[in-house]
Amino acid sequence: MWHSLYMVEEWMLTVADVAEVLGTSREKVAAIIAREELPVVPGRRVRVTHTAVIEFVSAMQRDALMLGREPDFVPSIVGSRPFTIVDEDDP
Repeated sequence: MWHSLYMVEEWMLTVADVAEVLGTSREKVAAIIAREELPVVPGRRVRVTHTAVIEFVSAMQRDALMLGREPDFVPSIVGSRPFTIVDEDDP
C-alpha cells in the first residue's frame, strides 16, 4: 500500500485554537482579529486561516525585535503545517 503526504489547502483555526497557541485570552484574540482586520470565515465559531496567524505573529515578532524587545508571541504554530495522509490505493 502506498501513502503520500499532501499539504492541506488551508488550515482553519478557531479563536480558541489561536488563544491556546498564543497563550492569551479569547477576548484578546478577538480584539487582534478585529484590529488587524485578519480575514475570517464567519459562522457559529469564527475561524481564521493558519496563514493569517503566521503573518500576524511574524510581523509582531519582527516589530518587537526591531525595538529590542522580546516578542510577545512565540507560538509553536508558526513552524507547524498540517498535513493529511492520502491512501492512493483507495478511490
